[in-house]
Amino acid sequence: MKRLKTPFKQGLISLFLIALLAQCSQKELQLLPEQTKNNVSTTKDCILKKALHSQVFSYELNYNARQLLTGIDGFEDFDLIEYKGDLPIKAINSLDKSYHIDFGYDAQNNLNAFTFFGKDALSLPFDFKSKVYTNAKKQIYKVDLALPVFREIVVINIEYDTKGNIKKITKTEKAKTSTVLENLQFDDKKSPYLKASLSHVMMYFVLYTAVLGGENNTFFINQNNPISATVFNNLQEEINFSYKYSYNADNYPISAEISRKQKQATQIKTISYKDLFEYDCK
Repeated sequence: MKRLKTPFKQGLISLFLIALLAQCSQKELQLLPEQTKNNVSTTKDCILKKALHSQVFSYELNYNARQLLTGIDGFEDFDLIEYKGDLPIKAINSLDKSYHIDFGYDAQNNLNAFTFFGKDALSLPFDFKSKVYTNAKKQIYKVDLALPVFREIVVINIEYDTKGNIKKITKTEKAKTSTVLENLQFDDKKSPYLKASLSHVMMYFVLYTAVLGGENNTFFINQNNPISATVFNNLQEEINFSYKYSYNADNYPISAEISRKQKQATQIKTISYKDLFEYDCK
């Protein structure tokens, strides 16, 4: 004959099960903070405050309360940036405000033009307007570049990798297309100018220095840092760059050791220099 469980015994069993479940739950809760703590990233967002490039150009960057870059002390073309909302609309040379760059946008806030205003050698005013083409990712992929130093418009095409880094720049002049710059390899760390959001303001400078000067200033645009690159100057001389970085705890470079090898006729000229970066990390 089966013995029936009394309500009292059923109550004890229920209490025991509840206590057991509670104990298990408590152990699980005790484990969760440790697991979560191990998985949560402790890296911070860093905004660039100072940069020393090539031991020659020293920049100090200024931001407003919304962390929009409002000026670059030490940059020769301009030192002040004006905004409408979050969009840069003007870059001004405070020493002579007749020199400025205006930025135009379409209805979707895609950059579609930048115009250079200034004075020529006879103090006569000029303006050169470059047409800008932007893709669905808001990346500038083509520029009809018009600058005072060019006799005619130079058509520039820009290719990106899957992470948003400039991979290749080509130019077309008089129906002839040639490669200007190739970033051959990148690291997986953060570009020093990542939070400065200079893809609109500094694109003209990146293109101009690559086409005319044979320099690689794509760090103003890139998400990561180039490890190796090749640039061809206006004489079609090949310049090979290699980079070695030191990083802070937040994966931003604090220094870059750069080797620049330029092939000139039958000889190779090598220059080594170091870039330095300082941040405000929060």
